[in-house]
Amino acid sequence: MEQRLRDDKNDQYRLELRARLSEMQNACAVAQRQLLDRETYRRLEAAIAAVGAAVIVLESMPMGRGR
Repeated sequence: MEQRLRDDKNDQYRLELRARLSEMQNACAVAQRQLLDRETYRRLEAAIAAVGAAVIVLESMPMGRGR
């Protein structure tokens, strides 16, 4: 994935990844609003944090060569 991001000259792959991560965050947030048992809620919180960390890593990587 890292190499593919480096080779992504127009940042299309980065944009696709960011969109997928955003969809994952939204899906978890929507699911978390439901009536859930404590363990499921905790897992959703962990998933949201993990996706947020992935976003931070993605955004900290250098942009494509086309910029």
